Amino acid sequence: MRRTIWIRLAASAVALMAACYGSSARATAGKKPVVHRDEASVVAHAVRQTLVDYIQRDVRAFCSDFEPTVAAHLVKGETTCESGLTSAFSPQPGQEEIYAPSERPDGLKISHVRWQGNVAHLTSTWPWPNIRESVNLTLRQARGRWLIATPAHIVEEHLCSRALGELDCRTFYGVRFGVRASTSVVMVNYSESWLWAARPTSHANH
Repeated sequence: MRRTIWIRLAASAVALMAACYGSSARATAGKKPVVHRDEASVVAHAVRQTLVDYIQRDVRAFCSDFEPTVAAHLVKGETTCESGLTSAFSPQPGQEEIYAPSERPDGLKISHVRWQGNVAHLTSTWPWPNIRESVNLTLRQARGRWLIATPAHIVEEHLCSRALGELDCRTFYGVRFGVRASTSVVMVNYSESWLWAARPTSHANH
């Protein structure tokens, strides 16, 4: 008697499972595939994340945001990205970096995002040399990530003020894309005489 009851229960369970599977399969078949990724947003996020990693001074993450061939030349005269960024990412005594809202990752104005296959292009504002200017960036997808493929380099920016006859200079760093920045000097008419100079990092030439 027990054996007969067990067989009947097992048969009922199999029938119930088959009915549920069939119903689920029909429901799945009637739905279109859901795409959870908006590729334009993913590409834009890659650019914002690069600035996040820079501001947070995360050397490893920042270097990995670029294609290896680009990362290798971020700092002049250095064989690896991480070793080259040691001085640039080291805290400067008595100095504090302040970013305006438009210069922070969420404040970047990213537009004209387009991609085909594993190559994407976009236009974005960028803190260096001027947040009011835009840069054109190319990214390539590798192992599921969008990496910046536009040539880039770290630049030293020197802000100097002359007070009481003495020149006080402070060094800041930034990231510039495209053609190498040449030395530039701009006189700004503040209450004191300010001198702004920017040039590529002054490590050994390559």
